[in-house]
Amino acid sequence: MNSRQLHNIIAIGTIFAISDDGKSAQVKIGDITTNFRPLPAVYGLNFTAALPTHIHAQVVLNCPSGDYDGSVIVGFLWPQGEAPYTADTNIDGIKFADGTLVEYDSAAGSLKIDCAGDINITAAGTLTMAATKIIIEGEVEQIGGDMTSDGISAQTHIHEETSVLTKVPQ
Repeated sequence: MNSRQLHNIIAIGTIFAISDDGKSAQVKIGDITTNFRPLPAVYGLNFTAALPTHIHAQVVLNCPSGDYDGSVIVGFLWPQGEAPYTADTNIDGIKFADGTLVEYDSAAGSLKIDCAGDINITAAGTLTMAATKIIIEGEVEQIGGDMTSDGISAQTHIHEETSVLTKVPQ
């Protein structure tokens, strides 16, 4: 291995183009543009993550034998003028471009979701919420069945003081 190859084992460049499937990118290193190189993947036994990158993102490449076209993108660097949205080392989180925030504070033991738009939760089975107190702020709409509280129907129950049956509006 000559000194140029040794010197080029690790390189820093910027994303020039992204493949249609989002799994690889071309990187510009000075005047050189690589062929499409694999992007780092975020996945595990029970999950996959979609974390698309963008043009001009700064990346670190591992280049075996100093060969850029045989390189692997191994990480990303913070862009100049950008920083993590928090410096609190107890917080793991993600902040999206529209301001939506999902974060876990390990010191407080709390999960925060602050969404700029709607949140949709779908369960194939039962959805259970349990807490010492549940606060709902805003209008509540219930559709598609009866709502009960401690086994008492909100739509068809008898008021003990008047013996009047509450009925579902027609």
